[in-house]
Amino acid sequence: MLIVFTAMMYVVNAMLGWVGDQTNLNAQIATMSGGRYTALSLDMILGYIFSPLPGSSAWPRKTYWQ
Repeated sequence: MLIVFTAMMYVVNAMLGWVGDQTNLNAQIATMSGGRYTALSLDMILGYIFSPLPGSSAWPRKTYWQ
């Protein structure tokens, strides 16, 4: 089950990367993110969606935003 889940995440990332190539989003993403993200991916999307969560915790800011 874990192997299937991992494979599905790979397929989703591959499809998002292909869409980014076809629409020229990958170049814009690389420029706008300063090289942190190089292509449209699930990692990038979830990173932007969940980035406010550490700010709502009690951890000091410099530990999670560097």
